[in-house]
Amino acid sequence: MDLGRGVSLRTALLGLWIAGAAAAPTMPVGAQSQAPASVETFMSGIGDSMRAIHRRADGDAAQVLAGCRELLGRVLNLETMARAVTEDAWERMSVAQREAYQAAFADRLAAECARELADYKGEPIGLAGIRSTPDGDKVATIRVGAAEDAKMIAWRLHDAGADSWSSVDVIWEGHGAIAKGRAEFAAGLQGAQGDVDAVIGHMRK
Repeated sequence: MDLGRGVSLRTALLGLWIAGAAAAPTMPVGAQSQAPASVETFMSGIGDSMRAIHRRADGDAAQVLAGCRELLGRVLNLETMARAVTEDAWERMSVAQREAYQAAFADRLAAECARELADYKGEPIGLAGIRSTPDGDKVATIRVGAAEDAKMIAWRLHDAGADSWSSVDVIWEGHGAIAKGRAEFAAGLQGAQGDVDAVIGHMRK
């Protein structure tokens, strides 16, 4: 299946959830085992959006960043991700601190997205596979480029109800957004001697 009629991205997204996906041929939608059609629709929408970001921005880095921010704000469950990254500290944060951290975390993800889309060259994107996790989530892996040198992106999807999905992690370059964010938050909190506001302030620089 061609998602977005040629969405491009250079990021190689890998993880334990997608081990072996790179070796598997890109499968048409009908071949995805036991995958709800809504997952395929969700992933197709991501592909279309990425392609639209590139087309509308026309090389304008600020427009790419704005497009990434809108896309990720729409498809990611940022509150769930921020809670997972901050772990126990989340419960000690005030409402204002939670909102500020979530916004700073979202900006970090959008900046990463914009860096990856900066090298968009029109390679096709295909759905490589959809797998279920033991807790009922789906991991949808997309393949970017030709099979011999394809890059992989994996999105962990959580059932949002009403036959819809939200992404609660993205895996790329050997790590996931949650794992990377968690390590950075823990290091920042330790360096700031537990001062959450200082960590948030550093993230905004």
